[in-house]
Amino acid sequence: MKRMLVLLALFVPTANALAEMSAADKRVADQIIKTCRDVYKHKRPCPCPYDIQKNDELCSVNSAYDKKHPGTFCERTDVKPEEILAYKQMNESFITARCTPK
Repeated sequence: MKRMLVLLALFVPTANALAEMSAADKRVADQIIKTCRDVYKHKRPCPCPYDIQKNDELCSVNSAYDKKHPGTFCERTDVKPEEILAYKQMNESFITARCTPK
């Protein structure tokens, strides 16, 4: 029972942080996701599972996101509040530093 309460306590702040995201921050998160996917696609074909490969198939488990590659944003929950702030402050330099595949 104690383990369940500890696990629940770990996930509640994450859910609350997402629920507290303002409409403007949601738009910025969506922009970060779109821009990062575009930057990533210049070097590699599959940043997210729902992207399409060159052979017209879904990337699915072949995506960088499923392989836990750093710098891939595919969902709003991937974008942290400090990353939204960094994007607002630095814009292009944030994208270049964070989203370019290594």
